[in-house]
Amino acid sequence: MRTRAEIVERAKLHVGQRATAPNDSILIRAWLRLCGIDKPSAWCAAFASWCLGDRAMAGALRLGGSFVETFEPQPGDLMYFPTGGGKGHVGVVVDVLPTLVLCIEGNSANRVRYVIRRRDQVRFANTRPGELWERSDVATLKTWDDAPLVEVSLEGTR
Repeated sequence: MRTRAEIVERAKLHVGQRATAPNDSILIRAWLRLCGIDKPSAWCAAFASWCLGDRAMAGALRLGGSFVETFEPQPGDLMYFPTGGGKGHVGVVVDVLPTLVLCIEGNSANRVRYVIRRRDQVRFANTRPGELWERSDVATLKTWDDAPLVEVSLEGTR
C-alpha cells in the first residue's frame, strides 16, 4: 500500500499530461484499463486510482465513497463532489488550508493539473486512516500561487 507521500508524488508525476482527443491518450487509456474500461471515457477516477495503487475504480463518487469520509483532509486523501446525474469528479489532495484545498486532478480542463477548491464545496475521503502527513513541501507554496481556484459546479470540472 502506498503512503500518503507516495500518492502525492505519483500525482505530481503527470501534472501537465493532456488528452490528445476527448478523454483519450495512450496514458489515459492505460489508467482507464486499470479500471476495466477499454474505450475513451471520463478519467478523473482512473487517474486517482492509479495514484492510490490499491483501488481501481471508475466513477468519482464510487471511488471517493469507497473510503471513510473525513472532515480533516491530509495530503494523499481524495477530494470529490457530485456533478449531477450520479456522476462526479475526484482529485488527490496535495495541501490544505483552513478554507481551501490544493489538489491534483485528472480530467480537469482535459489534463492533469493543480486546482484549488473551497473546502465547504467538496467532500474528502481518508485514504490512509491512522497515517499522518509528516512533511511539508516548501515547493508547494509556489503551486498555490499558480493554481486556479475552480468553483464546484455541474459544468466545467473538465
